[in-house]
Amino acid sequence: MRYYYRCNDCLVTSTLEEYRQDLACVCGGHVCCLGPVTDKGRWVRKELRPECDNRCLNARGPNCDCKCNGRNHGIGLAGIVEMTFDGGAVILRPLKPEESVKRAEDYRAAKAAVEQALADVFGRDWDAYRAGQYIPNSGIYWALKAWTAEYADAQSLRTHKNRVKRLYQLADRIREKRTAVYS
Repeated sequence: MRYYYRCNDCLVTSTLEEYRQDLACVCGGHVCCLGPVTDKGRWVRKELRPECDNRCLNARGPNCDCKCNGRNHGIGLAGIVEMTFDGGAVILRPLKPEESVKRAEDYRAAKAAVEQALADVFGRDWDAYRAGQYIPNSGIYWALKAWTAEYADAQSLRTHKNRVKRLYQLADRIREKRTAVYS
């Protein structure tokens, strides 16, 4: 059984021949399991399925709809698991670890830009909001609620380029609103 995994920070997808819950990416990000390779949910007759090609061998998701029934699905993305015994960590090393590290650094820098913009504009109210404390000014509370919802939406994008771009745009928009509304 082959399982698909994706790092939340660098968005690199890898496959392993085993199910693991204790994975961390080489970039330092958290790895989530996307599920096993499956052909369930397809209404295709077996004889109409195409032969395996790069769409199957390098597929980015766990659903297979070709004649191999999942035997070859995702083999081109196979990752390597490295055990480190000093802390018991299990590290997933994808095919291009240096790319994973760079992408994760870009993502973390973009997140830091948004957090810094919120801190610059809202100051102690941002700290109180993150701590779940009461904010007496309802306008500031609702503004923070809207900005954090947009922040969460930007983080949930599934392509690296768009996610980083949207985060930097969000940081710029937060700073632009500083003098207009919250001063």
